[in-house]
Amino acid sequence: MTVIQMPDPRLRPRLFLSTHAQFLSDKQLLLLLRACESDPSRRDLFEVASVITNTGIRPQDLERLRWNDVNFIRRRMVLKTLRHGWPRYVAFGQHTMQLLISRRERRAGSDYVLGNSMWKTQFAVRSQLQVACRTLGVEGANLRVLRWTFMKRWLDAGLCTHSLARILGHRSYFEVGEDGLGPEERFEIDSRLQQLLEGGNG
Repeated sequence: MTVIQMPDPRLRPRLFLSTHAQFLSDKQLLLLLRACESDPSRRDLFEVASVITNTGIRPQDLERLRWNDVNFIRRRMVLKTLRHGWPRYVAFGQHTMQLLISRRERRAGSDYVLGNSMWKTQFAVRSQLQVACRTLGVEGANLRVLRWTFMKRWLDAGLCTHSLARILGHRSYFEVGEDGLGPEERFEIDSRLQQLLEGGNG
């Protein structure tokens, strides 16, 4: 059984038992995505895992995400649940955009990205993820592991931690900061970094 720890305790939302996986290695992520991509019955898992590990979006935010909140021109998902009432932006790159467009075409008529039966989709994806990760020697995997995998990949790439905090929703694009930048300028910076990371996935 693989025992993995988060790379930076300050970025962990809370502590979990060390006997459970906290993130997937690059090799494990690659094997997971390849196995799911080649199996039509696990297409939802492939797309959900790809989106979360590429963007860092919270699983519960992805579950509630509507197509009206996906801006393909600006390449961002707009989340309206930030505690201060400001929207939260989650950037995505070319690969994620292609996945989302393909998914929208397959699920024409659905208001939600995961389909109108999004809880059913999430339950199936969680179950498939646990089975798939178990074959990789990883126990205790859940959808948060995918988000923490994004976090680890970002830190391993040496990218800006301030950008990571905004992407994860720990800071807001609308906060007044010493950088003197506005929300759109900050988003452009974070978006370019996210696209660099996404371009190196797989």
